[in-house]
Amino acid sequence: MFERILFPTTGSKLSEKISNTIVELIKEKPDREVTILHVLEKYDMPAEVEYEIVSRGHDFEEMLSSHVKECIQKSTKVFRENRIPYKVRIKRGDPVKVITKISEEMSCDLMIIGYHGETTLTELIFKGNIMARLIDNSPCPVMVIK
Repeated sequence: MFERILFPTTGSKLSEKISNTIVELIKEKPDREVTILHVLEKYDMPAEVEYEIVSRGHDFEEMLSSHVKECIQKSTKVFRENRIPYKVRIKRGDPVKVITKISEEMSCDLMIIGYHGETTLTELIFKGNIMARLIDNSPCPVMVIK
């Protein structure tokens, strides 16, 4: 039924549950295309923060890379254990725009996202609810895992 599944992830505690759901959906035919997508939002970092990071001997890009690896490892663990092939894509930009663009490019049949219920009022006002925006803008069906 679903040949191309997109799994956008932030590496949250729901990642393993979503991975297990995908395994259950495709276990009958594990040769389906599963793509794990992690989107790094672009932030304008204040000069003081950048200075502080560099002055302490840290490399911001290296820190980011380490964080992304941790996020991806949470998502891929279940697929490796169940011998399910997957692809990983890492992009930068507005999460909703990037995710919907990738979904269109891949001609996805299904997108599976997590419901966190942790949106603060500030995030809601300035960024909007990412899950709701994905549901509204997705070119394919969206399954939400709670």
